[in-house]
Amino acid sequence: MKDRILITGATGFIGTVVKEYLAKNLNQDKFDIFLTTRNKSNDPKSIFIDLEDPSSILDLENSFSFKYIIHLASAIGWNDERNLFTSNILSTGCFAYLCKKWDAKLIFASASIIHGVKSELITQDSNIILDSKYGQSKFSAENLILASEISNCILRISGVYGLDGPDHLQINQAIREAYYNQQVPQNNLANEIKRNYIYVKDLANFILHIIIDDIEGIHLVASPEELTVDQMLVMISGEFTGGQKIKNTNKYSGSNQIVLPSRAMKSFTLFKDSLAEMNKQKSK
Repeated sequence: MKDRILITGATGFIGTVVKEYLAKNLNQDKFDIFLTTRNKSNDPKSIFIDLEDPSSILDLENSFSFKYIIHLASAIGWNDERNLFTSNILSTGCFAYLCKKWDAKLIFASASIIHGVKSELITQDSNIILDSKYGQSKFSAENLILASEISNCILRISGVYGLDGPDHLQINQAIREAYYNQQVPQNNLANEIKRNYIYVKDLANFILHIIIDDIEGIHLVASPEELTVDQMLVMISGEFTGGQKIKNTNKYSGSNQIVLPSRAMKSFTLFKDSLAEMNKQKSK
Protein backbone atom coordinates (compact mmCIF):
# COMPACT_ATOMS: atom_id res chain seq x y z
CA MET A 1 0.00 0.00 0.00
CA LYS A 2 1.01 3.60 -0.55
CA ASP A 3 2.13 5.76 2.38
CA ARG A 4 -0.57 8.34 2.97
CA ILE A 5 0.36 11.97 3.65
CA LEU A 6 -2.07 14.49 5.13
CA ILE A 7 -1.31 18.20 4.63
CA THR A 8 -3.16 20.73 6.77
CA GLY A 9 -3.41 24.32 5.58
CA ALA A 10 -3.07 23.06 2.01
CA THR A 11 -4.95 26.03 0.54
CA GLY A 12 -2.75 28.62 2.25
CA PHE A 13 0.41 30.28 0.93
CA ILE A 14 2.89 27.70 2.22
CA GLY A 15 0.51 24.75 1.98
CA THR A 16 -0.27 25.33 -1.71
CA VAL A 17 3.43 25.28 -2.61
CA VAL A 18 4.18 22.26 -0.39
CA LYS A 19 1.27 20.33 -1.89
CA GLU A 20 2.39 21.03 -5.46
CA TYR A 21 6.07 20.40 -4.68
CA LEU A 22 5.44 17.02 -3.04
CA ALA A 23 3.04 15.95 -5.80
CA LYS A 24 5.74 16.76 -8.34
CA ASN A 25 8.75 15.26 -6.56
CA LEU A 26 7.53 12.29 -4.55
CA ASN A 27 7.14 8.90 -6.19
CA GLN A 28 3.40 8.73 -6.83
CA ASP A 29 3.56 4.92 -6.80
CA LYS A 30 4.67 5.04 -3.15
CA PHE A 31 2.85 8.07 -1.72
CA ASP A 32 -0.73 9.28 -1.69
CA ILE A 33 -1.38 12.93 -0.75
CA PHE A 34 -4.54 14.08 1.05
CA LEU A 35 -5.47 17.65 1.97
CA THR A 36 -7.53 19.21 4.72
CA THR A 37 -10.09 21.85 3.87
CA ARG A 38 -12.39 24.13 5.87
CA ASN A 39 -15.18 23.51 3.33
CA LYS A 40 -16.83 20.14 2.92
CA SER A 41 -16.09 18.58 -0.46
CA ASN A 42 -16.94 15.49 -2.47
CA ASP A 43 -13.28 15.09 -3.41
CA PRO A 44 -12.06 11.89 -1.66
CA LYS A 45 -8.59 13.47 -1.28
CA SER A 46 -10.01 16.51 0.55
CA ILE A 47 -10.87 16.06 4.23
CA PHE A 48 -12.92 18.55 6.22
CA ILE A 49 -11.10 19.85 9.31
CA ASP A 50 -11.90 22.84 11.52
CA LEU A 51 -9.05 23.77 13.88
CA GLU A 52 -11.63 25.41 16.16
CA ASP A 53 -13.46 22.09 16.46
CA PRO A 54 -11.18 19.34 17.89
CA SER A 55 -13.86 16.71 17.27
CA SER A 56 -13.47 17.23 13.50
CA ILE A 57 -9.83 16.19 13.89
CA LEU A 58 -10.41 13.26 16.24
CA ASP A 59 -13.15 11.93 13.92
CA LEU A 60 -10.36 10.94 11.53
CA GLU A 61 -9.27 8.13 13.85
CA ASN A 62 -11.91 5.68 12.68
CA SER A 63 -12.03 6.72 9.02
CA PHE A 64 -8.42 7.13 7.91
CA SER A 65 -4.85 6.20 8.65
CA PHE A 66 -1.83 8.27 7.62
CA LYS A 67 1.92 7.73 7.68
CA TYR A 68 2.73 11.45 7.76
CA ILE A 69 0.85 14.53 8.91
CA ILE A 70 2.33 17.83 7.70
CA HIS A 71 0.67 20.34 10.01
CA LEU A 72 0.93 23.78 8.40
CA ALA A 73 -2.49 25.20 9.31
CA SER A 74 -2.46 27.85 12.00
CA ALA A 75 -4.26 30.88 13.32
CA ILE A 76 -1.99 33.93 13.06
CA GLY A 77 -2.10 36.35 15.96
CA TRP A 78 0.43 39.04 15.14
CA ASN A 79 -1.58 42.13 15.97
CA ASP A 80 -4.21 41.06 18.45
CA GLU A 81 -4.63 39.37 21.79
CA ARG A 82 -7.11 36.69 20.78
CA ASN A 83 -6.91 33.28 22.35
CA LEU A 84 -4.96 30.93 20.08
CA PHE A 85 -5.38 27.93 22.36
CA THR A 86 -7.83 25.85 20.32
CA SER A 87 -6.50 26.57 16.82
CA ASN A 88 -2.77 26.33 17.51
CA ILE A 89 -2.34 24.26 20.67
CA LEU A 90 -5.25 21.89 21.17
CA SER A 91 -5.52 21.06 17.46
CA THR A 92 -1.82 20.13 17.39
CA GLY A 93 -2.35 17.91 20.42
CA CYS A 94 -5.17 16.15 18.54
CA PHE A 95 -2.91 15.50 15.55
CA ALA A 96 -0.19 14.21 17.90
CA TYR A 97 -2.78 11.85 19.43
CA LEU A 98 -3.68 10.50 15.98
CA CYS A 99 -0.01 10.05 15.08
CA LYS A 100 0.43 8.01 18.25
CA LYS A 101 -2.51 5.82 17.27
CA TRP A 102 -1.30 5.36 13.70
CA ASP A 103 2.45 5.21 14.44
CA ALA A 104 2.73 8.20 12.09
CA LYS A 105 5.21 11.06 11.86
CA LEU A 106 4.15 14.65 12.57
CA ILE A 107 5.92 17.45 10.69
CA PHE A 108 4.99 20.66 12.47
CA ALA A 109 5.34 24.27 11.30
CA SER A 110 6.44 26.23 14.36
CA ALA A 111 8.12 29.67 14.35
CA SER A 112 11.60 30.99 15.09
CA ILE A 113 10.06 33.85 17.08
CA ILE A 114 9.61 31.52 20.05
CA HIS A 115 13.19 32.70 20.66
CA GLY A 116 11.97 36.28 20.91
CA VAL A 117 10.50 38.81 18.50
CA LYS A 118 13.41 41.20 19.08
CA SER A 119 16.26 38.67 19.22
CA GLU A 120 18.98 39.74 16.77
CA LEU A 121 20.60 36.30 16.37
CA ILE A 122 18.68 33.05 16.75
CA THR A 123 20.58 29.76 16.92
CA GLN A 124 19.67 26.22 17.97
CA ASP A 125 20.97 27.09 21.48
CA SER A 126 19.14 30.41 21.85
CA ASN A 127 16.93 30.90 24.88
CA ILE A 128 13.17 30.61 24.58
CA ILE A 129 11.69 34.11 24.91
CA LEU A 130 7.91 34.06 24.73
CA ASP A 131 7.17 37.72 24.08
CA SER A 132 4.26 37.21 21.66
CA LYS A 133 0.94 35.38 21.91
CA TYR A 134 1.66 33.60 18.64
CA GLY A 135 5.09 32.44 19.82
CA GLN A 136 3.58 31.21 23.08
CA SER A 137 0.99 29.15 21.22
CA LYS A 138 3.59 27.56 18.96
CA PHE A 139 5.89 26.65 21.85
CA SER A 140 3.02 25.11 23.80
CA ALA A 141 2.13 23.05 20.70
CA GLU A 142 5.76 21.91 20.41
CA ASN A 143 5.70 20.71 24.02
CA LEU A 144 2.57 18.65 23.39
CA ILE A 145 4.28 16.96 20.44
CA LEU A 146 7.38 16.17 22.49
CA ALA A 147 5.30 14.89 25.41
CA SER A 148 3.50 12.47 23.08
CA GLU A 149 6.85 10.82 22.17
CA ILE A 150 5.75 10.35 18.57
CA SER A 151 8.07 10.49 15.59
CA ASN A 152 8.29 14.18 14.74
CA CYS A 153 10.11 17.01 12.98
CA ILE A 154 9.51 20.50 14.35
CA LEU A 155 10.34 23.40 12.04
CA ARG A 156 11.03 26.77 13.68
CA ILE A 157 10.54 28.84 10.57
CA SER A 158 11.73 32.40 9.98
CA GLY A 159 9.84 34.72 7.63
CA VAL A 160 8.72 32.97 4.44
CA TYR A 161 8.63 34.95 1.20
CA GLY A 162 7.33 34.31 -2.29
CA LEU A 163 4.67 35.44 -4.71
CA ASP A 164 1.36 36.04 -2.89
CA GLY A 165 3.02 35.60 0.50
CA PRO A 166 1.47 36.98 3.71
CA ASP A 167 1.38 40.74 4.17
CA HIS A 168 3.04 40.86 7.58
CA LEU A 169 6.35 40.67 5.70
CA GLN A 170 7.06 43.97 3.91
CA ILE A 171 9.03 42.00 1.33
CA ASN A 172 5.95 40.00 0.32
CA GLN A 173 3.92 43.18 -0.13
CA ALA A 174 6.69 44.66 -2.27
CA ILE A 175 6.96 41.52 -4.43
CA ARG A 176 3.21 41.38 -5.01
CA GLU A 177 2.81 45.06 -5.87
CA ALA A 178 5.85 45.11 -8.16
CA TYR A 179 4.92 41.80 -9.83
CA TYR A 180 1.27 42.59 -10.56
CA ASN A 181 1.27 46.40 -10.78
CA GLN A 182 4.90 47.35 -11.51
CA GLN A 183 4.71 49.50 -8.38
CA VAL A 184 8.11 50.74 -7.19
CA PRO A 185 8.96 49.28 -3.75
CA GLN A 186 8.94 51.53 -0.72
CA ASN A 187 11.29 51.18 2.25
CA ASN A 188 9.69 52.45 5.46
CA LEU A 189 12.76 51.87 7.61
CA ALA A 190 14.98 54.68 8.85
CA ASN A 191 17.94 52.33 9.36
CA GLU A 192 19.42 49.28 7.70
CA ILE A 193 18.36 45.93 9.12
CA LYS A 194 19.24 42.44 7.98
CA ARG A 195 17.03 39.42 7.48
CA ASN A 196 17.49 35.92 6.06
CA TYR A 197 13.99 34.96 5.06
CA ILE A 198 13.39 31.55 3.45
CA TYR A 199 11.97 31.17 -0.06
CA VAL A 200 8.74 29.19 0.13
CA LYS A 201 9.99 26.62 -2.40
CA ASP A 202 13.11 26.00 -0.29
CA LEU A 203 10.85 25.30 2.69
CA ALA A 204 8.84 22.88 0.54
CA ASN A 205 12.06 21.18 -0.55
CA PHE A 206 13.14 20.72 3.07
CA ILE A 207 9.79 19.11 3.91
CA LEU A 208 10.28 16.78 0.95
CA HIS A 209 13.64 15.66 2.35
CA ILE A 210 12.24 15.24 5.85
CA ILE A 211 10.05 12.53 4.33
CA ILE A 212 12.64 11.01 1.98
CA ASP A 213 15.59 11.10 4.42
CA ASP A 214 13.57 10.51 7.61
CA ILE A 215 14.80 13.71 9.29
CA GLU A 216 13.69 14.16 12.89
CA GLY A 217 14.13 16.71 15.69
CA ILE A 218 13.85 20.49 15.98
CA HIS A 219 15.23 22.58 13.11
CA LEU A 220 15.57 26.30 12.45
CA VAL A 221 14.45 27.08 8.92
CA ALA A 222 15.95 30.12 7.18
CA SER A 223 18.24 31.03 4.30
CA PRO A 224 22.02 31.37 4.80
CA GLU A 225 21.89 34.51 2.64
CA GLU A 226 21.75 37.63 4.84
CA LEU A 227 20.44 40.78 3.13
CA THR A 228 19.31 44.20 4.25
CA VAL A 229 15.69 45.08 3.55
CA ASP A 230 16.99 47.81 1.26
CA GLN A 231 19.02 45.30 -0.77
CA MET A 232 15.98 43.06 -1.19
CA LEU A 233 13.76 45.95 -2.30
CA VAL A 234 16.38 47.12 -4.83
CA MET A 235 16.46 43.58 -6.30
CA ILE A 236 12.66 43.48 -6.45
CA SER A 237 12.63 46.78 -8.31
CA GLY A 238 15.35 45.56 -10.65
CA GLU A 239 13.41 42.43 -11.53
CA PHE A 240 9.88 43.81 -11.86
CA THR A 241 9.96 47.61 -12.40
CA GLY A 242 12.97 48.06 -14.66
CA GLY A 243 15.23 49.06 -11.78
CA GLN A 244 13.43 52.25 -10.79
CA LYS A 245 14.82 53.84 -7.65
CA ILE A 246 13.02 52.65 -4.53
CA LYS A 247 11.25 55.14 -2.29
CA ASN A 248 12.36 55.77 1.32
CA THR A 249 9.96 57.11 3.97
CA ASN A 250 12.21 56.70 7.04
CA LYS A 251 9.08 56.13 9.15
CA TYR A 252 10.30 53.35 11.42
CA SER A 253 13.48 51.97 12.92
CA GLY A 254 14.16 48.29 13.38
CA SER A 255 16.80 45.78 14.38
CA ASN A 256 18.48 42.81 12.76
CA GLN A 257 17.10 39.32 13.15
CA ILE A 258 19.22 36.54 11.71
CA VAL A 259 18.17 32.90 12.10
CA LEU A 260 20.99 30.35 11.79
CA PRO A 261 19.55 27.60 9.55
CA SER A 262 19.70 23.92 10.42
CA ARG A 263 22.56 21.94 8.92
CA ALA A 264 19.96 19.46 7.68
CA MET A 265 18.90 22.05 5.09
CA LYS A 266 21.04 21.39 2.02
CA SER A 267 19.47 23.44 -0.76
CA PHE A 268 18.86 27.19 -0.97
CA THR A 269 17.83 29.71 -3.61
CA LEU A 270 19.50 33.11 -3.75
CA PHE A 271 17.02 35.97 -3.39
CA LYS A 272 17.75 37.36 -6.86
CA ASP A 273 17.30 33.90 -8.39
CA SER A 274 13.94 33.39 -6.67
CA LEU A 275 12.73 36.71 -8.13
CA ALA A 276 13.89 35.66 -11.59
CA GLU A 277 11.98 32.40 -11.17
CA MET A 278 8.81 34.33 -10.28
CA ASN A 279 9.30 36.53 -13.35
CA LYS A 280 9.57 33.45 -15.58
CA GLN A 281 6.25 32.32 -14.18
CA LYS A 282 4.74 35.60 -15.26
CA SER A 283 5.94 35.32 -18.83
CA LYS A 284 4.46 31.81 -19.31
